[in-house]
Amino acid sequence: MNKLYCIAVLLPDTLEELILQLKTEIAGRFNSVAALGPTGQISVQGTFLYDDQNIDSLADSLESVLAFTRPFEVELQDFGAFPSHTIFAAIRNFFPFQALRDILFRRLRTDRTFPQAALGSREITPHVAVAYRDLAPEKFEAAWNEFSQRELDVTFTASSAHLMEHRGKWRAVREFPFLGLASPARSHLELFSA
Repeated sequence: MNKLYCIAVLLPDTLEELILQLKTEIAGRFNSVAALGPTGQISVQGTFLYDDQNIDSLADSLESVLAFTRPFEVELQDFGAFPSHTIFAAIRNFFPFQALRDILFRRLRTDRTFPQAALGSREITPHVAVAYRDLAPEKFEAAWNEFSQRELDVTFTASSAHLMEHRGKWRAVREFPFLGLASPARSHLELFSA
């Protein structure tokens, strides 16, 4: 049976609490509740429908490439927006996420069971949404006028990616630790790791 999935880096619990406070504030003040549902996450592969009977094969494929990735620092700094509909905690250095996306893109593009129409663009804008979808344009303007002036500076280490499944709400069904295993070919993320 086809189910809805995505691949994401999850926020640590303490940062998840801070992001939830921001989402709750926006819901109360600007009438935007859609962002309250999902966990705080940074997507590296957008949503896709996939046959859950093939999920073990997909997980093995993802594990085989993600194990070579090294953990990396993520700094959320201030806020950004996709005009008229989304406000997000901005990621200062998105290059490790782009490198991670490149690895996944190449692997998924060659996977015959992966729905190629869902692959999307190779380029991503990694972010943590605090308001989206149901944020009305006039409410967006008011919220963005405020959040564009707010400061945020939080750092954490991304040490794994997760296969997320949607069953009424998003939940992690598989974790893929970034082990930094030695490889004949250098990991793309090696260039960005400390």
